[in-house]
Amino acid sequence: MRGIKTEDSLLKIWKHPFLLLLLDSLLINGCILATFSIRFLGDAPERNIMAYYNTWEYITLVYVILFYVQGLYDNNEDDDALSVFFKVFTSVSFGTIGIIALTFISRDFAFPRTVFIISHIVLLLAFSLFRISMQDWFLRNLPTRRVILYGNPARVASLEHFITVDPRKRFIHAASLPQDNPGLLHDTIQETTAECVIITDSMRGTRSLGFEIILKHPGVAVYLVPEVHDIVVGALHHTVLGDVPLIFMSKKPILRRLLLLKRLIDIGLSLLLFVPALPVLLLGVLAVKLTSRGPAFYTQDRVGKGGRLFRIIKLRTMVTDAEKATGPMLSTRNDPRVTPVGKVLRQTKIDELPQLFNVLFGQMSLVGPRPERLEFVQEFEKNNPAYVERKQVQPGMTGLAQVNGLYDSDADMKLKYDLLYIYNYHPLLDFAIMYQTVQHILRLTFGTRQV
Repeated sequence: MRGIKTEDSLLKIWKHPFLLLLLDSLLINGCILATFSIRFLGDAPERNIMAYYNTWEYITLVYVILFYVQGLYDNNEDDDALSVFFKVFTSVSFGTIGIIALTFISRDFAFPRTVFIISHIVLLLAFSLFRISMQDWFLRNLPTRRVILYGNPARVASLEHFITVDPRKRFIHAASLPQDNPGLLHDTIQETTAECVIITDSMRGTRSLGFEIILKHPGVAVYLVPEVHDIVVGALHHTVLGDVPLIFMSKKPILRRLLLLKRLIDIGLSLLLFVPALPVLLLGVLAVKLTSRGPAFYTQDRVGKGGRLFRIIKLRTMVTDAEKATGPMLSTRNDPRVTPVGKVLRQTKIDELPQLFNVLFGQMSLVGPRPERLEFVQEFEKNNPAYVERKQVQPGMTGLAQVNGLYDSDADMKLKYDLLYIYNYHPLLDFAIMYQTVQHILRLTFGTRQV
């Protein structure tokens, strides 16, 4: 029992990024101090060692940030020894180059460059051994997952055998079902509390069934045995069970480090945009107040990340009480409720500028799926259950659907763009969409594109 408790405690440490960060910090500084001993044979001059003591916080910060950016705190089950080594190699190499450059620029020549060169080797060896051994231990001690096998009886029997003899003990066989009863499959997932489903054969509607499982049973992973055309078009297998390659159909959430980077970009760019946006926004407010009765700003409840409601802020572009007679309704092309000034504000997207406050408040992002009203979200989700996937990320001021679709593109078409964005997210994609948004606005303004 004592050994089991120790392993559980170690697994908790490994899964906790802040505890790992502390261990990494100790190892970084231990390696550099060891390097001083190697370089000066245990008797480092006070001037040189003081240069390290004055900068150790910055050195630690640089390496830790690079480890974070490289994903060494993500607890990725897919990482093998080679991928861990390359992450460590990249982090240590860029860290060494960056710190040498910083000390050169700051003219802090008391810090020996030879220490950095030797420490690069020491850090690379130490962190490679530490991280690879920890990753191997982590994978071997992951809890097994209950799996349901669904498909052809012969293939199912083969996979049952591979599950039994798998040295990593990744799966516990929960049930096997023939491929002709999806309803029974859903019931069995609930009854057995299975965490995985392996669909062993290509059949009519295989991917639709897999997607249905993902939506109906959040957290359940779906694996498919790929066909040749899956591999040809770029589907890589996620894992191998026996001699059977499996592709991972379930989509993983956006990595935390990318979400943190996205938030920092949102805050930085929003503050920068306020400077040129403020006079334009003031002119917009003046134009609305002089040309129509009612307030200049318009707020409305919208659905944000995780289904949370927030008040979106816009310049008013419609007549006051536009929905008094009709109730909630989507805006359409050439909507008669839009004022003449409102039409210009919409075309140039000036009416969206107040949403920079929503971005700073953390309710929205600069880029993401456009936020919709609760009434419409409920209707869209009823017609298409996949619509709930949009709630994985913050809604945005602009998005892939806005720069590629039309104003009156239907909800299903916009959803495809939103899912393309979510499942292929990278910060560089945000910058590409922002650049395309500027082009889009110019085309709308000068009449070279349909609204």
